Amino acid sequence: MNVTYDYYRIFYYVAKYGSFTKAAQVLKNSQPNITRAMNNLEAQLDISLFVRSKKGIKLTADGEHLFERIRPAFDLIFLAESEIESTRNHESGTITVGVSDIALYEVLLDILPDMREKYPNISIKITNESTPSAIKKLKEEVIDFALVTAPLSVSHSFKSVELMEIHDCATVSKDFKGYKEEDNTLESLTKYPLIMLAEGTGTRLFYEDLFSKNSLELRPQMTVANINQVLIMVKKHMGIGFLPETILNMDDEFKKIELKEPIPKRSICLVYDKERLLSGAAQTILNEIKGHFMA
Repeated sequence: MNVTYDYYRIFYYVAKYGSFTKAAQVLKNSQPNITRAMNNLEAQLDISLFVRSKKGIKLTADGEHLFERIRPAFDLIFLAESEIESTRNHESGTITVGVSDIALYEVLLDILPDMREKYPNISIKITNESTPSAIKKLKEEVIDFALVTAPLSVSHSFKSVELMEIHDCATVSKDFKGYKEEDNTLESLTKYPLIMLAEGTGTRLFYEDLFSKNSLELRPQMTVANINQVLIMVKKHMGIGFLPETILNMDDEFKKIELKEPIPKRSICLVYDKERLLSGAAQTILNEIKGHFMA
């Protein structure tokens, strides 16, 4: 049976509104054309779809059955068309961004309010990720793009864009008992409780490499899940941590340790798959982030 799609589409509207006239108005067609199309559909299916009377039309049992079968398909088609239209216009949609703690503090919190005001119909879902887990989820297409800290290793199809440099400082609370001013080398810091992020995170790998280059082994006494926990534990006088300078500048309870060995600057990067076609909403937000830092 080779019934044209247009017949089913017209039938959908006639059945939905219970009127040839209303269907003609919605479809911007004439009532005679709508009536003719439905007569042809009934002839091709060899069934009666409507009971016609002076009061209007009603669906027959066969008509009800056909409508119930095709309605979900048309509803999905219309939903897809609406989503495509919204995506094309970059007006709405939901995106997912994998963000490390430092990238959240240093990048996203500064620009998110303006983006929310500019694109109120774009819903942004933020997942908290270490750099390795963000890259993994990007490969699996669980997230649209990532904001993470270096060091990072990406595949050939991934693009890593450096947004800004950050500088970490060794820090201790001003009321931490026992710290001596002359202990200002990496080796001397190992005498104190060190608070570090978990193994496998980008930050942990960075400091493992830093200690190794100075012929030291990094052995933290406390391992935590995120930068905020490092911040809290240092503030509670529990040990020495490494935190971005900009975060420390917001709180006068911390004391920066001026190390003799310089801590190399590192970068916050925007990472995405250049071979993957993003939704209009995701591409819009990605471009906004790039434009803000690379203008």
